[in-house]
Amino acid sequence: MPYQTGSFSSFADLQTTVESFCTTNGWTLTAGVLAKAGCHVKVISDASNRLLINVGDGDDGFGTLTNPVPYTFRMLTSRAGQSISFPATYHLFSLSDPEHIFLVINYNVSWCQHMAFGNVKKYGTWSGGQIASSTFYSDTSTQKVPDYYTYFYSTYSINGGGAYLYFIRKRINYTANPSAGMLCDIDDVSWLVNTDGSAPEGVGVFAGASLAMPYLNKLNSINLQPAMFPAILTMSRPSNLRSVIATVPHVRYLRVDNYQPGDIIEVGSQKWMVFPHISVSFNGAGWAIKYDGP
Repeated sequence: MPYQTGSFSSFADLQTTVESFCTTNGWTLTAGVLAKAGCHVKVISDASNRLLINVGDGDDGFGTLTNPVPYTFRMLTSRAGQSISFPATYHLFSLSDPEHIFLVINYNVSWCQHMAFGNVKKYGTWSGGQIASSTFYSDTSTQKVPDYYTYFYSTYSINGGGAYLYFIRKRINYTANPSAGMLCDIDDVSWLVNTDGSAPEGVGVFAGASLAMPYLNKLNSINLQPAMFPAILTMSRPSNLRSVIATVPHVRYLRVDNYQPGDIIEVGSQKWMVFPHISVSFNGAGWAIKYDGP
């Protein structure tokens, strides 16, 4: 499970670092498209000071993705009221079975964003599994506290989650810019996105399962230790039902009240590196990525 950290002075600099890290760990890079295990990804730094990512199930060899998700996910130089002061720190993880790349940036001491791409571990038999995710969105009013970790789709009153959550973004009444997309042919859809039920025709909805919700609202009152929960992905189905379709075995959701970005948790023989979704000071919500280092 290769890991690399360092500093970057711009998103253009970070794009080059990501591409180099990926090719070192078995991804190919052709005309700006990274590819491995059926996942084809373009990472682009643009003139608007963003790091953009798009994902498809193929490419034409000349820099164009085939069957791409109809959205672009992104990191921003200013979000949640914080502008990045460069140089900033990056953390890159390469995980396998399934293949997945995780990028976390840490800036202004305690603030973080993420970008991730690769494949999920499927439950059942279906085509697809390619996925991409980013932090995205900058409006502080939409950063929901963990009380909104309901992960459901039926009415706006129970939508929640916040734009910063890995695979769980659930902004109320806002469908134009999801933060994650996954290819899945269940129910004859193509790309699932983590937004509400009014997504464009042909695009389904997915999110993290709600089983973790009570434990992400607060720490264990006995020993103040966080519970760690896997990212189990559910898909909206007809009749307002949901099915468990996949998991991302390399990550866990948890509270990070007593951790700093980059702290390491040891659970048996496993190590996990901990990051807030936005900032520990913001609401204590975070995740841990499997780590194989010192």
